[in-house]
Parts: sequence; structure tokens; C-alpha cells
Amino acid sequence: IHKRIPILSMSAATVTEKSRTLEQAIAHATANKKKKDTITVYTRHYRAVIPVPVERITHMPPPGVMRNVLCETANCTMGDRCKFVHADVTGLPEHTVHMNYAWRSLDECEYERFPAGQTLRLTAPGSRRRREIEHLPSEMLLKTAFTPDRERTIIRCAHFAVTRTCNLGERCQFAHVVRIDPKAKSSRHQFTVTGARQE
Repeated sequence: IHKRIPILSMSAATVTEKSRTLEQAIAHATANKKKKDTITVYTRHYRAVIPVPVERITHMPPPGVMRNVLCETANCTMGDRCKFVHADVTGLPEHTVHMNYAWRSLDECEYERFPAGQTLRLTAPGSRRRREIEHLPSEMLLKTAFTPDRERTIIRCAHFAVTRTCNLGERCQFAHVVRIDPKAKSSRHQFTVTGARQE
């Protein structure tokens, strides 16, 4: 009996430490959010985003992982080393996000785009001073929530341009311009987000 007491104490301490680590990871992930009861989690290949209630999360990635991506491995054996989020997302709503991938050609772009036929006026976000205007064919823009109008100047989405990710996707009110790079190694050539190139 006396030999079992230390073992039980270690187990309890381990559980307590894991709970504390999870709480710290969740607190860090929600530090800059006004609403701190959910965490933004991406599905595999960043196809969609899910707002996950914190009470449904059982594991958060270790420090250094830039984006919270859902682990889709059944019975994951990585434990605390897993670089993905473990959570029950059953029944939770999700919506498409736009990643600013570099496509080898316009035809390879997998996102829905505005129909061709218009030349749209675009400008950069940020400064209130008179901005430089650029003109682009409508088919160079991913379909978002604004209505194409050649008489209106449309502002580029700062998130899409700078962080290369817009979580609003098709619901965004700003312009998402398709990025073409004929030298891209694949049709989806992206920056590193979780320690490995996403293609």
C-alpha cells in the first residue's frame, strides 16, 4: 500500500500539470481576443475555419506553432508533442477561408473568382491620404462580399495581403487579389505555417 501512494501522487501531479499547460495555451491563444470563449481552428489544408469553444479543446499545440490546425488523426499517439489541436468539433459551424497562395496560373486557382468582363479600381489599405489606384480585370479577384463596380474604388484586404490569410473568406468586404507565380513548385505554393510547407 505504501508503495502505491507515490505512484498515485505522480499521476495526479501529471494530470494537474497537463491541465495547467492546456489552460495556459488557451489563455495565450485568446489573449488578444475580445471574446475569449472560443479559439479559431483551421481544418486540414486550411480549407475552412471553425470557432471552437474552449471547453471542447483537450490539447493545444506546443509553443512556436503559428496557427491552430485541427488534428484529424484518429487516436493520435503523439500526446503532448502533437502540433495540432485536439477538440470535439461535432456539429460546429465552419466557413471557407482564403489563403493567399501563389498559383502557377489563373486557371489553377481553386477558389471561386469574380466573372471576367470588368476592369476594377483597387487601392492599398491603410493610409487615408490619396492612394495610388491600380486597375485589374475582375477575374483576378477572389469572390468576396463586395459588389464589383468599375466606378467604385475597392480597398485590398490587409489580412489577405500581409498575413496571407483572411478568416472571413467569401464574407470579407475587401479585395482578395489572386497571386500568380509561374515558378511556384506546385499549384499551391505557400509560406511555412506549422513547421512544414503546406502544398
